[in-house]
Amino acid sequence: MGEGVRDADSEATRASRPGGDELYSALVSARVAHLAQQAKLTQREKDLLTLLLMGRSLDDVAVVTGITARTAKYHQQNLLKKLGADSRLDLFRLLL
Repeated sequence: MGEGVRDADSEATRASRPGGDELYSALVSARVAHLAQQAKLTQREKDLLTLLLMGRSLDDVAVVTGITARTAKYHQQNLLKKLGADSRLDLFRLLL
């Protein structure tokens, strides 16, 4: 069997594992909960963190949470400060 076939087989096996996405989602949720507790984030900040980690823009966050974009930015600045993150991108580092 060729090298490429084995690689393709292992990729197919990983992709078809039951619970793959669900497990990842649960792990991210657990990490977010832990970070939120450590940093004493408010529920609003925790919700924002979750949405930001999903790749949502501040405008999207505002619509989803029912707040203004300016208020979403305010909460983002607070949670970045509390978590010791320099940017939204830096939030992903905290998941490790």
